Amino acid sequence: MIALLGLTWQLANAGRLDDAEARFNEVIALTGASGDLPHLCVAYINRRQLWLQRVNLSRAIEDMERAIALAREIGNPVFERFGCLNVAELLCWAGRTDEAIQLALRGCTLAERFLGRPEAWGPLVLGLFHIERGDLDEARRLAAKVEAEQALDLLEDSEFGVSRRTTLDTIRVVLSDMAGDAAITAAWDHLEDEATAAAASDTSMLEVLFWRARMALRRDRPDEAASALERARPWLARSPFLLPRFERLSPGRGLGA
Repeated sequence: MIALLGLTWQLANAGRLDDAEARFNEVIALTGASGDLPHLCVAYINRRQLWLQRVNLSRAIEDMERAIALAREIGNPVFERFGCLNVAELLCWAGRTDEAIQLALRGCTLAERFLGRPEAWGPLVLGLFHIERGDLDEARRLAAKVEAEQALDLLEDSEFGVSRRTTLDTIRVVLSDMAGDAAITAAWDHLEDEATAAAASDTSMLEVLFWRARMALRRDRPDEAASALERARPWLARSPFLLPRFERLSPGRGLGA
């Protein structure tokens, strides 16, 4: 079962989507028939990657909601936390920010009660959601909390650590832009350069470019916004599930072309 779960994930990452879907169906049938709820929960969590590759956010959200329900049934707070934060990100990308905040809060609560150590992922995700909603004071508080705690997932030398640090820096720069920082263009340039040098994930780079374009449009810097959106094109080609989010930001630009 563990080998099958690993295989499904790798097939999805490799772009062999039909093979991945067939294997996911096999795993889900086997675990469901045997009552192996923990591995069934993991299968639904992992299948998120398949639906993102197929640009089907609604199916990804459905699977993560199933995973959360199963995690609660078997009493596994680690799986539930993972499901809550993942589906919260999906909901935010779909424009459902209020729902995303409620699930992210649940994920943060589970981490505080059961992880036994500080973690950066939940507060950072929640911080971005609060910026989406315009609650800058709460976003600032969450960023300060992450900086003060220096959680392991913020410091580790891995893709996840790079992603966390990029998100924290994005929040800092967005808040500075909101405050009217005169040197903000240089700050955005530095953030992009840092994220590129650190080999941030596609999703992290797109988060940087999304917020740069959004803030430039908000602050009447149309050329900067257009440039950021143009730089997003190659990243969106690899992560097309984020196209609708960018299209809502700047309708009619044909960013997927």
